[in-house]
Amino acid sequence: MGSFWQRLRAGARRFFTRGADNERAARGRLGEALALACLKEKGFSLVAHNARIGGGEIDLVMKDGEVLVFVEVRARAAGALVSGYHSLTRRKRRAFKRAAVAYLHALPRPCKTHRYDVVEVEMPEGDGAPVCRHFANVGL
Repeated sequence: MGSFWQRLRAGARRFFTRGADNERAARGRLGEALALACLKEKGFSLVAHNARIGGGEIDLVMKDGEVLVFVEVRARAAGALVSGYHSLTRRKRRAFKRAAVAYLHALPRPCKTHRYDVVEVEMPEGDGAPVCRHFANVGL
């Protein structure tokens, strides 16, 4: 349970970051919706959305013809210091790959081919249109 001070600190942390978490989560959901629209425009079809498996989460599982595509979506503010693609840390890459492998093992029939993609969604300030950048077959 923790001491009184630990509980108080944890409650204060939740209180002071609640708005930021909601804003960040909303930006993430919007980024995923925009990435989905971008990929569907390219002819991909949706298999799963926010698949939680293997202790991780896969933002989008898509089909590109016969290829099963695991997609990590990175929504960033325009002018961010680090691009969405480069914000994938080694730890995040390992977790993403571990979840994808668990997803492949859970399939009823083996998948012939699969790949890992990253979609970077740049969210501009104001009324500007968001920009989607699709990086196909990234090496993990």
